[in-house]
Amino acid sequence: MHRRWIRALAAAAAMACAALAVPLPAQAAENSLVVTGSWHRVPADTGGLPMLTADSAAGDGYLLSSKQPTGWDRAQAVSLVSGRPLSKVVDIPPLENRAPILVDEKRHVVIYAGGTAPVAGGSIHAPAAAVLVGIGLRAGVVRVLFRVTTRLQPGERVAGLSFDDSGDDLLVLATHDPNATTTLAPAGSPLIHLDRLSVDGLMRNVSAPRWTSPYQLPAGPCAALVTTNQPAALLVIGSRVYFGCGAPTTLVSRALTTNGGVLPGIMGLSDVTSAAAPSITTTYFPAPGQFAVGETVLDRHTRRLVITSTLNGGQLMRVFDTDHGRYVGTIKTSGNPDGAVSDPRTGRLYFAGGLAAVNQAVLGRADLAPLVPTQGEIQRDPFGGMIASASDPTRLTFDPGTDRLFLPWRDTSHTPAVYSIAVVRDTLPRYTAPPELDPDTGALDTVDAAGLTDSNRSSSAQAFGADYQLVGGVTNLGQNTAGDQGSVYRPGTRSLRQAYVKQASLGSDGSTALAVAAEEDTATDADRSDAGAGGTFVPPALCADFGTSPSRQPVASLTASVTCDFGKEQTHAAARYTGNDAVLMTTKGIDSPVVAPVQVGRSSAEVLSQRLPHRGALRTTVTATAENVSVLGMVTFGKVSATAAVATNGRRGTGLATAPAVQVSGVQINGAPVCGPVCSTAAVADAANKALGGRAYISFPQAQVTRSRGGSTVSVTQDSWYHAERVLDFDKADNDYAVPAMSITVYLDGTAKSRLVVDLAAVSASASYRIYALDKFTGGAPTASGGTGPSLVTAGRTSTLPGGLQPVGSAGSHVLSAPAASADAGLVSGLGRALRLGLRSPAAALPLLFIWALLGLPEYLAARRRLLLELPMLTREQDIA
Repeated sequence: MHRRWIRALAAAAAMACAALAVPLPAQAAENSLVVTGSWHRVPADTGGLPMLTADSAAGDGYLLSSKQPTGWDRAQAVSLVSGRPLSKVVDIPPLENRAPILVDEKRHVVIYAGGTAPVAGGSIHAPAAAVLVGIGLRAGVVRVLFRVTTRLQPGERVAGLSFDDSGDDLLVLATHDPNATTTLAPAGSPLIHLDRLSVDGLMRNVSAPRWTSPYQLPAGPCAALVTTNQPAALLVIGSRVYFGCGAPTTLVSRALTTNGGVLPGIMGLSDVTSAAAPSITTTYFPAPGQFAVGETVLDRHTRRLVITSTLNGGQLMRVFDTDHGRYVGTIKTSGNPDGAVSDPRTGRLYFAGGLAAVNQAVLGRADLAPLVPTQGEIQRDPFGGMIASASDPTRLTFDPGTDRLFLPWRDTSHTPAVYSIAVVRDTLPRYTAPPELDPDTGALDTVDAAGLTDSNRSSSAQAFGADYQLVGGVTNLGQNTAGDQGSVYRPGTRSLRQAYVKQASLGSDGSTALAVAAEEDTATDADRSDAGAGGTFVPPALCADFGTSPSRQPVASLTASVTCDFGKEQTHAAARYTGNDAVLMTTKGIDSPVVAPVQVGRSSAEVLSQRLPHRGALRTTVTATAENVSVLGMVTFGKVSATAAVATNGRRGTGLATAPAVQVSGVQINGAPVCGPVCSTAAVADAANKALGGRAYISFPQAQVTRSRGGSTVSVTQDSWYHAERVLDFDKADNDYAVPAMSITVYLDGTAKSRLVVDLAAVSASASYRIYALDKFTGGAPTASGGTGPSLVTAGRTSTLPGGLQPVGSAGSHVLSAPAASADAGLVSGLGRALRLGLRSPAAALPLLFIWALLGLPEYLAARRRLLLELPMLTREQDIA
């Protein structure tokens, strides 16, 4: 029996070795991306890199190849598990290397954008009108199921394909920019169309469009699709559609790292429905970087789009979260973008970075699922030689059915070189989200009562009236225009924060505050010092009171003042700044400042934290304002303000936290009033952004409001995605959580980040009140007067105080009182009290029973010892009897 098993295993091993006709490169044992096999199923006359598409639902793959060095014009069905051929090699309508390819796993059809046949020399010419082709395995033969000519204009090519959520509609992204590769300077907006087709209609070999006519993207910031050697990623989520835009690929853009004034980024379309004439709206999300040679890749699991920017000797993958409209992270690797794909189940991204040098070619991975994507890791061994040995773009494929990555490669150890598909397995566990922490863990839902409980209380708040941030400083401006790398200007982001309450806190341990009329960045301070103007712009006002040596109150410095009073459990901080409607921006220490394109006349901020009397709630109120605001001289605001409040008493239902109340008044566009004394923020943003025409963008960020169930924690801060983007692209500190009432961005981006960001009336606050028992065994001590001692109030129905706070000991609460002192004495009275305690509250009597058991244990052991000693004597007496 064992011999038969051994022979069977040996035969299986021999078959596996025979299947691996191409020798695999040596691989380091510690690598987690492991090459487990190679499929040498490509015809021997193959002239360029093949590609494998995966129909995971059926377990089938389609191996695409060609005799020519570029493009594909033949297909063979293979098993995704073993690589065993399922059909013969057949000719199919040709497609180019960057043609989009989709697999319809519901109908088991491969859909792609077709082109003319590959010709000698490796070029593929676009047909007069774009064609969609469908192929599939039917009765052991790969057949062409449909070939439909689209209604796109002549010369347009299909750049991206995507199914809608149901899988019944196909969305087609097409572009026509004939001047992109011939002109010296970047062209204007290309002709970009989006069409929606019925998949069932295509299966009947007809176009069957859903729309009356294809949707044409209006002229605007999208100057070219990001699609160099790979298809353009087209992410469809419900009625939203996203794709990447960059600078046109011109002779100048390929030679120089400049975007020529073009703003790359991601275009978002809303209301993309199946109606005959949908009312589609557009939103553009600019991003810094060089995208003349770039690629995009999508992941439907995390609903994120990755747009790849080229760098000197590498690439930077910028991750965009479509659910929140934010750039949340970047992934950096060496090599030019040479292919990427994601695991559709987990959001793990695989990417190939290829250059001619082996030490620059890598295969890497990163996880898109975390809020801020992980950097992942890259492996050069053995993938450096596999990727660098091919000059053609690499089309990666991931099969979730077998959990394997398929990497086309060219083995140069043979003469002539042999093309194959390497099978790669990822042994690193997939990302799992960490469990959510419960802020109420360890806290009691009870009244904070002296003698029975104690509490740990703390509150913290920030606020500022206005904040100027020139991201990258003048250095990045010079890099985007003249190529300066910091040799002339001092590098670094320049900032000026006005009317700044940097920190105001109150807690069980003390009261502290720090406020300043204005604060600059360190680079500007250095410029100031170089110019002989001193290294400090404005001295701050600060105070601290920890209950031992409080400072003199209040403490003032120019237009900032702070008060710290731990005895009264109160902290107050305020600051004002007057810019005289002439805010300047510093360039170099030896140059005169220039007028900023955004002006703020006056600003203020104030924070007040206090604990209500009689061991009450901890409450914090934050207010910030900005007045006489002008944006590019076109849009003006009389006043922008925000107010937020947090309070909690440490019990369920006592948490109070409100989103900042934002008010905007006195809005004018080109001198004409927009609204009355109080304006709708949505209407203001829409009207202002239309007037600014993309030169600047105004937004009203949403705050994240947190109230824990048990009432121990409340906060009003930036939401996590907005915070991640500000740290990534706005050079903000990772502990800066103040939420601006209004944010104004003037885009100056190019290959380097360069933008002026002005935040107005920002506030944030948090409070924590955690109650815990002092002594869980004995409870409170009797009072000296013989009355009832302190009571412990547990969760129950209580009335509501103003502000959502709950009173202590109100009607309906369950009260545990310490027993009153009695004149009775003796064992009988003691037993009576114990009996009453046990009947009234068994839970309270359990600790006493435990103590009594400990005291009675020695007596029990002694009695048991005597019984064991006397037992033999009793037995003999019984026997005698």
